Amino acid sequence: MRRILALSALIALCAGAQPLLAAESVIKKTLDGRCLAPNHPDYWKTKVYTAKPSMEACLKSGGKKA
Repeated sequence: MRRILALSALIALCAGAQPLLAAESVIKKTLDGRCLAPNHPDYWKTKVYTAKPSMEACLKSGGKKA
């Protein structure tokens, strides 16, 4: 019974974390104008950027697809 309760609690915590993960999947526009999606190799290395809600928004703001 304890395992079932622990598993239920873990599932509830994971379900609650999903919006946080989605919030981090913004497009990063770097200082040199590159638009980086979360699957780009430099995405997680990039610390200085302007967050954009989508690739389209990044490109419309003058960015270029990396």
